[in-house]
Amino acid sequence: MKRIVFLLLFLFMSFSILSAQGVMIWGPVEAPAQDSHGLYGMCYNSSNDRIYFVNLYSSSIYYATSDSLVTSLGTIPTPNNATGFVDIAYCNYDNTFWLLSRTNGNVYKIDINGSVISSFSGPASVYPVGITWDDATRTLYLADRTTAPPQIIYTLDTLGNVTNTMNHPGQGYYGLRCLAFQPGTIPLLLNVYTYFTSGSALDSANVFALNPQNASVIDGFVFQYADHNNLRGIEYDPRDGSMWITNFSDG
Repeated sequence: MKRIVFLLLFLFMSFSILSAQGVMIWGPVEAPAQDSHGLYGMCYNSSNDRIYFVNLYSSSIYYATSDSLVTSLGTIPTPNNATGFVDIAYCNYDNTFWLLSRTNGNVYKIDINGSVISSFSGPASVYPVGITWDDATRTLYLADRTTAPPQIIYTLDTLGNVTNTMNHPGQGYYGLRCLAFQPGTIPLLLNVYTYFTSGSALDSANVFALNPQNASVIDGFVFQYADHNNLRGIEYDPRDGSMWITNFSDG
């Protein structure tokens, strides 16, 4: 079987609500420049129409075309050429990125070439796992994948000050994964959430659409493709209201 380390899906959305229940548009597609498993979060850069994604075990941030070919366009370095990065978010108002490290819990702001502009220590105490950004309110969202519910989503300002702490509604063990933000009349905080069996095997995966103010559930769906439950990254595509989702491990 061909190794698939990047599960790239389009999932239909309508009127800011997840109404089509996870219909696959295309994929899975193998990510460029990925020699082993480890793919985590991703983001869409609207200024150059490219997707960027991180690998937990790599010191590079990869970028590629945002079509179904996912053609490799190159890499930029991670801060200090370190590994352990789990999620990335694009900041449109100044053409930069936010990065989250699982290794030290730090949040980094970098330019489009990978140079560090600023950094601060994030509030996650167990397993920093997801970061996203609301351009309109200049708000960061950061997820902490704790070993048991409740798992936590923080909101922060650009200096790293915590402005709100929310309990994720999911009740699975160690389930919380990456985040994405969907702007609109009804803004949504999107999240991948995985469930395990009584052992350590993955059982299923959900996509949650949450209220960004209190993390209450607005909508969501169970992922339909049981052979691809090791989901990590998620990103909203403003061009057509769909989503990309990444898979951590081999197909």
